Amino acid sequence: NHHYFIILIAMLLLILVIFLWHKKKSFKPALILIPFILMFFLIRDNSEKIVMMDVGQGDCLLIQSKQACILIDGGSSSEKQVGKYRIRPFLKYSGINKIDAVFISHDDEDHYNGIMELLQNQIKWSLNIPFLVMPNVESKSEELVNIQKAAEQHGTKVIWMKQGDIYKKDFLLRCLSPVVDISYIDKNEYSLVMHLQMGQFDMLFTGDMTERTEKNIIENIEECEVLKVS
Repeated sequence: NHHYFIILIAMLLLILVIFLWHKKKSFKPALILIPFILMFFLIRDNSEKIVMMDVGQGDCLLIQSKQACILIDGGSSSEKQVGKYRIRPFLKYSGINKIDAVFISHDDEDHYNGIMELLQNQIKWSLNIPFLVMPNVESKSEELVNIQKAAEQHGTKVIWMKQGDIYKKDFLLRCLSPVVDISYIDKNEYSLVMHLQMGQFDMLFTGDMTERTEKNIIENIEECEVLKVS
């Protein structure tokens, strides 16, 4: 909504400048450019982008396109209340009040504790998170169960993702891991591994996958411009 407000102000300024110039003839025609300069600097870029937020020791990546805005992870082991003091301010600055889906790669705190803050403060922070996506593993840890409960208590639907599942908007996220019929030893092994296709751009998100997981999926990994290293 702030975009429309800025455009409206710019249009009113343009009308005012034209009017004054017409009445007094002393205004230089170049002044007409002022509203357009304001629009250029003030209207935020809504083009496709990927932002890697500075959350200290941890992960938080935002993917924004014309159709959707998603987060992949959001946590830190070095910054206190990273949701409140790092993630939320960035979302607010960017004019984002709806995150179409949040993906938590696995249940290490430096990947999810900021997301927990977002989930629990949706009403207070005027934030809407309709879907939370987590790795589909047979034996779910206490942390995964607690995250699920927190999400559902605050009106967010939980989806469990596995190899072969996709998330599609005007970009495509294809899940490469976890694999349902594999028994995983620790939480890093069952990290969500996802291949992003956004036009001609490809990126691989790996969570904290281990060497074993890498060997299990290496044949399914396609060429990418960017690798988010585990």
